[in-house]
Order: sequence, then structure tokens, then C-alpha cells
Amino acid sequence: MITIDKLRMWCQDRVGVHGWLYDEEKMFLLALGAQAYVGIVEIGSWKGLSTIQLVRGAKVPVYSIDPHKDTTLHKQLGVKDTFYIFNKNISEAGLVDKIHPLRMTSLEAAKKYSALEFDVLFVDGDHGYESTLEYYDSWATRVPVSGIIAFHDAFNDKVPGVHKVWEEKINLPKWKRLETVRTIGVARRLIG
Repeated sequence: MITIDKLRMWCQDRVGVHGWLYDEEKMFLLALGAQAYVGIVEIGSWKGLSTIQLVRGAKVPVYSIDPHKDTTLHKQLGVKDTFYIFNKNISEAGLVDKIHPLRMTSLEAAKKYSALEFDVLFVDGDHGYESTLEYYDSWATRVPVSGIIAFHDAFNDKVPGVHKVWEEKINLPKWKRLETVRTIGVARRLIG
């Protein structure tokens, strides 16, 4: 079982934002944000570490989707709500005006914001197979040709659901796998 102490040891941003990113993954998200020309959709933000990194590099809107309560991780850790902490961290990083938090599930956001335009999708929500497949089915199909998709923990043995979706869905001819950065898998959309 994951303990809070293990999670805290994994990563803490210089402004005190706790999350699960290695240093090279944080640098990658900064670069990924800079590659977006239209917009960025992030599925799963927890307390904002990955969001902050994406926004620091971005010149486009960043839409961060997370219900901030009642997720598998909230239940595992006994955390009731992370929205206040997310907003506090975004504010302290000076990024409030650059982030559009969508406090809802990925499926709710996909329905409500069906016209949302973006060219970078970062998937980091619930890491179970069914949830990750739902993210793919409701959002990855909307990534335009030449757009980027990245999955956090696609190469983490402790969460095989993300890797399974990666192996099943991110293949030629639709996707070209570009690279991995520690646990993050990255691909570019080739055809619609």
C-alpha cells in the first residue's frame, strides 16, 4: 500500500508542492508545455505539481481536469479534498491567470467541453486500466494530427493499467511513439 511518507519522499517542488514526478519528468513537462500551439489538457492534477510545470512552459491555455475529491487516491490516502491546496499552490506559483481548472471528472469535462481545442494531452489521472482507457477514449481521439499525447506512469510496474492502455492504443498507424522520460510515454498523432 502507498503511504503518505513514501509519496512525500518521491518529489517535492521547490515551492513545496508535493507530487509524483522525478526531476527529469518535471523538466520534460516544462518543455512539453512549450510545444503546445493551441492548448493543453491535463487529466489529473492532484495538488498542482504537473500543472505548474506545464504552465511554466506554455504560451497557450492549460485546462486542468480533476474532481479533487473521491478519487481512488483520495480514498487510499484518506484525503477528502485537494482543490483548496491546488488553488493555493497555483496562486503561490503566480499562475492563477494561466490555468483553467475544471473541477469535474474527465468524462464530465469531455461532454461539457466538447468544443475545447488543444494539441497537447497529458494523462495523469486515476492509473487503473478502466479509468485510463476512459481518458483515452474520451480525450485522445480529439488530439489533432501532429498533436502530442503523454501518459504519466506508462512505464511504471506498480501501475500496470496505464502501461496496458499505452500498449493497446499508442501504435502505428495512428500514433508514433517518440520517447520515454523516466515513466512518461510520449507519442505524436499521425492520422485522424
